[in-house]
Amino acid sequence: MCDCIEPKEIHLHVDNPNEDVSPVMVYLSIPASPNYWVVARLVVSGIGAFLALTYEDIDDLKISLTEALSNAIEHGYRDSGKEGRVAIVFSIEDDRITVSVVDRGKGFDIAAMALEEDENALSSSEFGLFLMKNLSDKLEIQSSVDMGTKVVIVKSGDLSTTSI
Repeated sequence: MCDCIEPKEIHLHVDNPNEDVSPVMVYLSIPASPNYWVVARLVVSGIGAFLALTYEDIDDLKISLTEALSNAIEHGYRDSGKEGRVAIVFSIEDDRITVSVVDRGKGFDIAAMALEEDENALSSSEFGLFLMKNLSDKLEIQSSVDMGTKVVIVKSGDLSTTSI
């Protein structure tokens, strides 16, 4: 018997209708399972290498992406009883890369969330948000109860030297 993961659909699409205009969009849709995180991490690594980002910036994006995926699965789908999908959108512009992670899980009340600034005072469930916030140049979280969550991670830099 094979101990490999059960095959499920993975969708990848690149959109750049006008090569002279930013942004270039890369769309990835994966099953909400940790088994598929490696696919998302490989995509962000490939994009980062192509854009000549530093290894540190690529690692920051991979860690932030992994935390966002973990939250989508743990808090979005785990107790819902449904198998879900996670959409990841990479938007590449001259001065930034934006990674959006979207789930249609149970969502949460953002107003009830207070993120501590002191990492020693964080609960285990807040540590991933703390990491994402500190490894990105900008972090946005949008969520509605029973509607899902969108995490937007922005890493800035001069990407204009690379032609896509």
